[in-house]
Amino acid sequence: ARIPGAQAFRGLGDSMKPLYASGTAIVVTPCDFAKLRKGMQVLYVNHDGFGVAHVLVGDIPGGWIVQGVNNAREDDDLVTARNLVGVISQVYASTPLPIWSEKGNVRLASARPQANRPGEAGLLASAN
Repeated sequence: ARIPGAQAFRGLGDSMKPLYASGTAIVVTPCDFAKLRKGMQVLYVNHDGFGVAHVLVGDIPGGWIVQGVNNAREDDDLVTARNLVGVISQVYASTPLPIWSEKGNVRLASARPQANRPGEAGLLASAN
């Protein structure tokens, strides 16, 4: 199914490990800035012009504080209405993931889509 306004990206880096490895493909859906909530995974453009996909960890008067789950500290940039690209709505892993069969046997798949409702907290993030 097509998601209106969605864009696909590939994450690079280790900031979201162990959730997602470098090379993970993400689908980003536009979201109204006023609807952002703590725990959402978003893509924004930092002050160097690079896209960063991290988790919202707190809001302050100037915008949202974000951090990669594998990072020791918060990002230098805030997420604002101006630099927000959208929320992560789908993730496609770039490494083999175990998939359980009905009999409990494991087989490996090279990619497994993981759907997420736009803005749903705690399920999806990308490596960046």
